[in-house]
Amino acid sequence: MRLLRDDAGADAGDFAALNRATAEAGPGEEEISAPDLAIVVFSGVASLAWLRVLRPGFRHCFALLRSKGEWLYYDPMSHYTFTGVIGAYPVLPLLRVFRARGMRALLVHPDRPPRIAQAWRFYTCVEAVKRVLGLQEPWVLTPWQLYRRLARRRAVRVTRRIP
Repeated sequence: MRLLRDDAGADAGDFAALNRATAEAGPGEEEISAPDLAIVVFSGVASLAWLRVLRPGFRHCFALLRSKGEWLYYDPMSHYTFTGVIGAYPVLPLLRVFRARGMRALLVHPDRPPRIAQAWRFYTCVEAVKRVLGLQEPWVLTPWQLYRRLARRRAVRVTRRIP
């Protein structure tokens, strides 16, 4: 893939500009695309003592993002953010894996929010997941609040025919 140069005033977050920059990609190189589906997972595991003040079962969250059929694992932790490509898997088995481990998982369609600056927030798993989903909710601060917000308005009904 070629690096994007900002000669035309393109924003690095603009996938159309990135796709134009990679339009002349060589064999085996593909265009960059935004995620079309996400699984947001909520866990009760608390490795840090101060996380134990959060609601049991909702002490950490992370996301899996699907783009072109491939899943990216995105886990923002307090000491670093882990990312990795886990491959192409059907949605329902992924949901079952997390639920079998006592976690809650919601299926969500990520958005591209308007280009409005968001307020500065501490780097938390909730803030990182909100940003990657395009969710602009300044008062959603804990994993429990994020779960309620997503379950109420943005979760996708799980059926056997998820694309």
